[in-house]
Amino acid sequence: MIGRFWFFGLTLLIVATVVVLYRSTRSVPLMRNIEALTLDFRFQLRGVRLAGVETAIILIDDATLAALGRWPVSRRHFARLVDRLAAAEARVIAFDLLFSEAEPPYARPVMDALTAARPILPADSPEAADIDHLLSQSTPDRLFADALRRAGNVLIPYAFTYGQNGPEAVPPAAPDFILDTAIQVYREPDWGAPLFPVTPTGLLPPLSELGQAAASGAYVNVVFDTDGALRFDYAVLPYDWDYMPSFAIEVMRLYLGVPRDQVLVEFGRGVHIGPLFLPTNRFMGHVVNYHGPAATFPTYSFIDVLEGRVPPTLFRDRIVLIGATPLGIEDVFQSPFTNLLPGVERFATLIDTMLHGDHLIRDDRTTLLDLVMIALCGLAAGLVLYSIPHMWMIPAGAGLLVLWSLGNHLAFAELGLWLNYVYPTLSAILAMTSVFGIRVASAEVQRRRAQRALRASEERYALAARGANDGLWDWDLDQQCVYYSPRWLAMVGEADGRSHDAPSYWFDRVHPFDLPLLHAAIDAHLVGSSAHLEAEYRIRHTDGAERWMLARGLAVRDQTGRPVRMAGSQTDVTERRRTEEKLLRDAVQDGLTGLANRALFLDRVNQAIARHAMEPDWRFAIFRINLDGFRQISDTLGQAVADRLLIAVARRLEQLIDRRTDGLARLGGDDLAALVEGFQVGTDLESLAHRFQEAIAVPIGIDDRTVQITATVGIVRHDHAGGNANDALRNADLTVTRTRRDGPGLAATFDPSFDAEAAKRFDLEVALREAIEAGDQLELFYQPIVTLPARRLAGFEALMRWRHPSRGLISPGDFIPIAEETGLIVPMGNWAIKRACRQIVEWRRLAAQPFTIAVNVSGRQFSDADLARRVHRELARSGAPADHLKLEVTESMMLNNPEQVIEVLRQIVAQDVNLSIDDFGTGYSSLSYLHRLPFHTLKIDRSFVMQMGDTLESLEIVRVVVSLARSLGRDTVAEGVETEEQMCRLVALGVTHGQGYLFAKPLPALEAARFL
Repeated sequence: MIGRFWFFGLTLLIVATVVVLYRSTRSVPLMRNIEALTLDFRFQLRGVRLAGVETAIILIDDATLAALGRWPVSRRHFARLVDRLAAAEARVIAFDLLFSEAEPPYARPVMDALTAARPILPADSPEAADIDHLLSQSTPDRLFADALRRAGNVLIPYAFTYGQNGPEAVPPAAPDFILDTAIQVYREPDWGAPLFPVTPTGLLPPLSELGQAAASGAYVNVVFDTDGALRFDYAVLPYDWDYMPSFAIEVMRLYLGVPRDQVLVEFGRGVHIGPLFLPTNRFMGHVVNYHGPAATFPTYSFIDVLEGRVPPTLFRDRIVLIGATPLGIEDVFQSPFTNLLPGVERFATLIDTMLHGDHLIRDDRTTLLDLVMIALCGLAAGLVLYSIPHMWMIPAGAGLLVLWSLGNHLAFAELGLWLNYVYPTLSAILAMTSVFGIRVASAEVQRRRAQRALRASEERYALAARGANDGLWDWDLDQQCVYYSPRWLAMVGEADGRSHDAPSYWFDRVHPFDLPLLHAAIDAHLVGSSAHLEAEYRIRHTDGAERWMLARGLAVRDQTGRPVRMAGSQTDVTERRRTEEKLLRDAVQDGLTGLANRALFLDRVNQAIARHAMEPDWRFAIFRINLDGFRQISDTLGQAVADRLLIAVARRLEQLIDRRTDGLARLGGDDLAALVEGFQVGTDLESLAHRFQEAIAVPIGIDDRTVQITATVGIVRHDHAGGNANDALRNADLTVTRTRRDGPGLAATFDPSFDAEAAKRFDLEVALREAIEAGDQLELFYQPIVTLPARRLAGFEALMRWRHPSRGLISPGDFIPIAEETGLIVPMGNWAIKRACRQIVEWRRLAAQPFTIAVNVSGRQFSDADLARRVHRELARSGAPADHLKLEVTESMMLNNPEQVIEVLRQIVAQDVNLSIDDFGTGYSSLSYLHRLPFHTLKIDRSFVMQMGDTLESLEIVRVVVSLARSLGRDTVAEGVETEEQMCRLVALGVTHGQGYLFAKPLPALEAARFL
């Protein structure tokens, strides 16, 4: 706890100190120069960045002066250049040149002579007239001004001068054409007028004639860093109570065609130039995000452009910047890439950065990030070095610095975020150095404290040895003698009081199998590979029995680290080991039947698969045995009877297998499995499966009742077992499922086609789920039900159809069984009731007489106690009369929870909904339930109708059903009527209604409406 306190306290103190240094020494040239060097290094590490194509530079270079012969270049040439660029359709023309002095029309000595001679000549003399004519000719400034007006898109700069700042330093009034370029303030800071590091006190304007002729003006500003480099620029400066735009911002305004009133200053954040935004700090300063050395932008010589050697198309729709670089003009400066970067290229960099939004962020929020990084670097460095082993401290510290350097550079190169590098690095280094020193000193203190504690513990050990319940031992490694406490001796049955001190007395009693493990544990602790000794082993008791012991110990070392003594205890853990062995048996054994459980069976099957892979002649087979109707027995007779039934079945099956080679397991519930190995070629495996079934089918007496059950068996041979046990069991389960569709109590061998069939069935199930969710693939077909013999429409039976978007109409026989097995029949049945109710409402407008629509209800829907309320809700929502709806149920629904089914049916009939018993006579008919069912109609199954002419039995069944219905006052409906002969027989027997292809097949709703 003390160590943590000192760590956090010292680290926080270091971080606070570095923060104070950061806040107080930011203006110190040395620290600023170091940070500037890191910034330049990051520019160089990032590399040259591709410049945009919107900007071009025209330089008045040494070649230009060699051709034109003087500096400054005559403004006549500037006039010609502006005309050429205007003709080339340049978007903006910007001069990085000051035009603060007028240029005479001729050389200054000639002008001075003409001006001096004019007053001394007579006013009417020819010489005076000639001088007046020469002096009245257009000056180069006027020619330049005319070219500026013609172009209409030229920007010329003005410059601020600086002097003593203070209340007495009042800047002179600026000309109106300069004040017209002032921009609007969008939001000023809450603390009042914005603060600027420098405030201009003077103005160097262009000639009034040129300033008024240009499209705009803007100031050019130079702010050198402490090492003489240019890294910053000011977006606006306050002058004469206005905010004047920088050269780069005004060029961007002209290029984008943004009105001046849409250039807004938001102090502390940046400048809005129409849709573009330039982030700045509270002083409206921003960092120049350099692209590279000179000529990064397309650059052309002034003389080449002037004389037409540069194609005009190169300047179309571009920003053209014009500057000068000849030796002596000094319009070059130091950048991260070169010491001779033209000033005009710096402006090109600013313009390109604003245009593409590739800003280098260094606003006031970055200062907060700097402080956060100072704290994070210091705390992270201290935390890491405090937590890791001594040997990793230096590599970890170096890794942290590398990680911080990499993150700083990535923030710069990828996010454009300039974070301070020097102070966070200083914070990390100071924290690492301090924590390293504390840890070294603390380690020495802890070592000395441990020595004192060890001496005290030896004294306590002597007292504990006499009172401890565990056996204690103390081994002198130099003398090779061991002290055994009385309790230790009693544990091994030595109760005669004799003393023993030889190590062999201990080790000779250890089980031979465990002795090497005990020696290995002791040796590992003595060489320092483990912190303490801990080993379990069997030891021979004096009575000959084996006991499990747990030995713990700790070595004592001298000043050189050599072990000289080892002491510890011995605990009797025999009972615990026996409990663990029992738990281990339970982990692989079924608790009810005593058979192997699923985990053990899977392991045995995997072993059989592996052996078959090495010995192809080794054969095995897996029998998956499912008890038919087991769940019904459990629900009816109770779980206790079901458990005893399972135990009896397990005992019978055990008598049919060879326990030495074969295996029997309970996989869960009523799912049993047998593994038979090593049988010969030609062995009839299905005969063995039938033996299993015969043994299971023998009635079993449980208490005062006799229970009989059958089993379905799926067989998987070694050649279809797959790559592992899970595959084999899956194939066996697939075989059982496939076989059970043909009826209970059967056995079959796996066929690869089952896999494809199961996959197809699974795909169909997935598609059916999607169809139910989509809601637009299911539809109802309607088969008319007519009165006999008049054939007058009495109603319809609604039959589910699935219209798949790619497979077309899918047969109900393909998807209804799947829906029943998976429970999807419930939402499908609910949907059918809802749709039938709506159809009743639609058809009532067309029908001239009453009718009913019968909807089949699945037994699974009756597991929903809310079925009656659901029917009532759908009738209420649709507005359909209840007596127009008929629900069809089957006899088989009565097998599971008949009382609940009868109660739900009564609730439904109480709503005036009709009820029909479908497929009567084909299931488990029970007259005891029939008279309790509130039904209105008995439907005669199509199988009886079709066989009336062939078998007398079918004819008699129909006669009995009709008589039963007549006696109960119920209607009858014969299904599957396909011929006139069948209809005549049914009429003769007294059947009241019929449906079948003789009258109409199931039809879509639009076609079925014809029968109304």
